[in-house]
Amino acid sequence: MNLLVKMFPNELTKRILFLFMGVFFFSGAAHSNEIPSFILNSIEKNPEVLALKESINSQNEALKQIYAENYPNLTANVDGKWQRKANITTSGAPTSFDVTNPTTYSLTLTQDIWQGGKSLHEIKSQKLSISSSHLNYYQTLQNKIIEAVKLHGELIKNK
Repeated sequence: MNLLVKMFPNELTKRILFLFMGVFFFSGAAHSNEIPSFILNSIEKNPEVLALKESINSQNEALKQIYAENYPNLTANVDGKWQRKANITTSGAPTSFDVTNPTTYSLTLTQDIWQGGKSLHEIKSQKLSISSSHLNYYQTLQNKIIEAVKLHGELIKNK
């Protein structure tokens, strides 16, 4: 019992744990090592849970974009054209043609040295937003599990 107190100091968490274990024990799910399919189905297909997962994924992509904006920008340009220049004799008749390909190369590297801490604050803000979304996701997940367990308990009770 001391181990449970250390692992779950909150009284509500302990009650939920005992409720969860009791429902599984009395429903026969304690004999298998997997979560009952009714809970998995209710969570995996729940629109609210799916929307929260999508929100977390989009916020992770936004964080990658913020990091990418801090990397240097590299631009390369190549410009050239073929030219034909005639070698002309004194009488005006062309004797040969020189074909040349003058090409211009340019390479530009730009990097913002200092943005007044803007980048760092954007990264911190996005990480906090992701953390908040994770906590919201876990809270919603917990609520959905509790709802499913209560529903299962009611079904067993009414049998």
